[in-house]
Amino acid sequence: RGPESEPLDLFSELDLDPPGDISVTPEVVDEALTAVISWNNPNVFEDMTGPPVKIKLWDETEEGEMELIEEIIIPNDENQIRISLDEGYAWQTKFSLQADFGSIHGIESAYVDLFNHMQLTPPTNITITANQSTSHVEWTHSLEHGQFHGLGTILNIWMVD
Repeated sequence: RGPESEPLDLFSELDLDPPGDISVTPEVVDEALTAVISWNNPNVFEDMTGPPVKIKLWDETEEGEMELIEEIIIPNDENQIRISLDEGYAWQTKFSLQADFGSIHGIESAYVDLFNHMQLTPPTNITITANQSTSHVEWTHSLEHGQFHGLGTILNIWMVD
């Protein structure tokens, strides 16, 4: 037996591209707004497997810095995850994706809005019933995906001089 050689990195030349075709589709499931995130993983090996994908959830601070909230590893045979607003994430939460092969991490995608891309439309069918001392205001939410927990309506009231 001869002398031991210097250690060599076996996978140091492995370049992992970021997931592509990232899309976010809003759904309302059991009255909870849910973001369905899907992507294509370009890192496929000859045996049709590949590295898992890591999703990173981010919160933007008042100073504009991105603060990591959570990391979730998605197995290599999946290309979709559902995240609900009811899970405690803020409306302005963002996410990024990257291939994660243990000690080797791929290039991270750009930040993508988790919920904030959804268009919140104003209420419709607004009716006001009033008398000398009270007013009753009713409306219908006009969201394409329906109502969900946490949805609120801001009612501004002005006094006319």
